[in-house]
Amino acid sequence: MNFRTLRVLTYFGGFLLTTTPARMRLRRLAKTDPQEAARISHTYITRAVNRIFDLSGSTLTVKGLENLPDGACLYAGNHLSYFDIVVIEKVLPEEKKAGFIAKDSLKKIPGLSGWMELIRCIFLDRTNAKEGLKSIFKAADYLKEGSNMFIFPEGTRGKPGEMKEFKPASLKMAQKAKVPVVPVAITGTSAMLEDNPGFSMKPSHVTITFAEPFDLCALPRPEQKNAVGQVQQIVEDCISEALAEA
Repeated sequence: MNFRTLRVLTYFGGFLLTTTPARMRLRRLAKTDPQEAARISHTYITRAVNRIFDLSGSTLTVKGLENLPDGACLYAGNHLSYFDIVVIEKVLPEEKKAGFIAKDSLKKIPGLSGWMELIRCIFLDRTNAKEGLKSIFKAADYLKEGSNMFIFPEGTRGKPGEMKEFKPASLKMAQKAKVPVVPVAITGTSAMLEDNPGFSMKPSHVTITFAEPFDLCALPRPEQKNAVGQVQQIVEDCISEALAEA
């Protein structure tokens, strides 16, 4: 662990501790107005991730924000790093923030899990098919209510140039809610941490590309089953373009 990593961890721990009273107030608000609680929560989290990104020393290029649709959508992106969520939260406009489909182990982290629940994240148990289906239905309900959601269809972090196959059921919530899918390509985040030995953080240049919305509900029913492959191809093409421009 280097000094840069220590600074980020110290800041993050301080954020979770000092914002406990605000988190408790927002949890009470969420019982009557969950969307307003989510909106306010995003303002706290965005300030935090902006500071974390600044401490990392990294730089950022964002492309395709003009492609974000007016209504609710499901973002579907490749997954490289713990910093993927940090950067996505940083770059999305206020009205297009999203809750994340996250692994259920994050629910065990005090403070962090509370903030995640407030922004309408859903913790997915990948070992229990029945519970996983319930999570998809819950995410579809959030989408129908107007909340945006973000999923990493690979299901786990991959390595640069080694994208795992997108899981077939990953877009099911968009199909059920009848909302478009926005493919998202992420490059450079693993170089901030995961590619470095000893949990050492280093500056990187990160590129986030939002592709044009993909309306899988407009496809003939037989083709909807293969839509996940089309979305993955769009993400791969955007990654290739970003790497070629780097």
